[in-house]
Amino acid sequence: MKNWKLWLIVGLALFVRLINLDELRLTHDEMSIGYNAYSILKTGKDEWGRAWPMVFQAFGDYKLPVYIYAVVPSIAFLGLSSLAVKLPSILAGSLLVVGIYWLVKQVLHHEKLALLAALIVAVSPWSVHLSRMAFESNLALAMFVFGFNLVLYQISSQKKSIWISLVAGLLLGLTFYTYVAFRLIVAVLALGWLGILLMNRHLRPQLGFVLLGLGITLLPLIFQMTDASVMARLSQLSSTQSQGVEVVVIERHNFCFLVDPGLLSKICRRVFSIPEQTIQNFVKDYVTAISPNYLFLSGDSLEYLQDPGFGQLAWILMPFYVIGLVLWLKRKQLVDRLVLVGFLLSAIPSALVGSPQAVRLSALLPFVVIFITYGFDQTFKLLPKKLMQKLVGLVVAVVFLFLTTQYLLHYWFIYPHQYRNFFYPMGPEVAELVLSQKDKYQTIYITEDFADAHILLAFAGRLDPDWYQANIIRPEADEFGFQHPTQLGNFLFGPRKGDVFLSDKSASGVLYLSGYTDDLGTTQTFKGFSGVHTEVNITDIDLLRQILKDLIVTNLSD
Repeated sequence: MKNWKLWLIVGLALFVRLINLDELRLTHDEMSIGYNAYSILKTGKDEWGRAWPMVFQAFGDYKLPVYIYAVVPSIAFLGLSSLAVKLPSILAGSLLVVGIYWLVKQVLHHEKLALLAALIVAVSPWSVHLSRMAFESNLALAMFVFGFNLVLYQISSQKKSIWISLVAGLLLGLTFYTYVAFRLIVAVLALGWLGILLMNRHLRPQLGFVLLGLGITLLPLIFQMTDASVMARLSQLSSTQSQGVEVVVIERHNFCFLVDPGLLSKICRRVFSIPEQTIQNFVKDYVTAISPNYLFLSGDSLEYLQDPGFGQLAWILMPFYVIGLVLWLKRKQLVDRLVLVGFLLSAIPSALVGSPQAVRLSALLPFVVIFITYGFDQTFKLLPKKLMQKLVGLVVAVVFLFLTTQYLLHYWFIYPHQYRNFFYPMGPEVAELVLSQKDKYQTIYITEDFADAHILLAFAGRLDPDWYQANIIRPEADEFGFQHPTQLGNFLFGPRKGDVFLSDKSASGVLYLSGYTDDLGTTQTFKGFSGVHTEVNITDIDLLRQILKDLIVTNLSD
């Protein structure tokens, strides 16, 4: 069988992405994606009751549509489940192995290096984790890599095809509807291709049809540019960064004033400004994102985005990345320049928002892998003897195998339990329990310890979308455009503490759910995996009130 080695690696990638998959709790974003897809399947409307939307309002975060619509068929076949929600990402991550194999083969013209690149992607912590969660960025990454591949193919191949160019434009255009970070990357690349098209007459047909395909795909987006949802999403993405910058600048101004209200204070107001601090933060975050430390040692700082203690890729690959990147700067071919531009662009969206984040940086992965494989090739060419090459190759292979085994064992069997609260602090078993008892109580109150608990109830209970749309109550949007429901049927969500219900005699028929910080003397407790830390306290307010009353009577009688 031709390319059997590649398909063996693809099989390995699929296995790595499927094993123990249900052990990972869904995040509330994944549940939102799943329930909106379920609602589309059942009613043709999203959770807000809007028919076949191009943007899903969800929590007020305005999710892009491609991933949600991609989930609809898997829910139709598998039902509303964790696997169904993650299946498009799993398949995208497995196909990414093929895409990067093809990319490296096109760029470096070397079968073995292409297979090495495929293997790295198949088992790298970065790609494995992105593929095992319902991340829109992972689906967008697969489309981006195949679209980029087709562009390179059209540039370098003797056989030209209008249809290949149009498909390339279509795939790259679809990333605009899948994950927002790819919009900037593809847009700037398209401008670069336009420049190449104008300067190179022989490339005009193939690049021209790529841009045509891209333009046709983006036509619906033009009508959304003035939509409030677009502006709200941009505001949400920039709000945290801008607030942090403003705090730093004001603090520096204040301390300058305290030291010297006169000249120093005036100088500080000129030297320390919001634009200056914004640029400084961007440069720092950008350099950190492409640094060997982040990529191979520290990894992402958010526990639900990366298994702590591991880098985005195995650290044994770090020297090859550095060598490959440095030596790549000497390459002068058009394809080489396009790869370098793609690399430089891919970290910008993440740096514009804040600290490096694995999801926003997903477009960086294929370019890092190209540099690793190129560095590997160039390093081995510098080794003087074949015996030395074999010895170094064996050491690298053994260390890589050990690091990969170590990571996968921890990631499959320890990480899902140790860090499950970082995905969502309430398990589906709790949701199923309270849903089974909802008719026994007038009110089931869930505190803000469990953000957007309504979507957990809707997902775990597979609530009828028509009933959900009729019974959900949302407040006005907050300053950033988010809307977090306050009621779903007899489920209420809010900040009230249990003692408020306990002291309110009119509050009867209340089941109260809280986190570990609010333990009234619970009816039922759900512990973490270790059995030590409390995740959820469930309190029957009437029952507790009666227990306390009986206790008082007993004490008085004694």
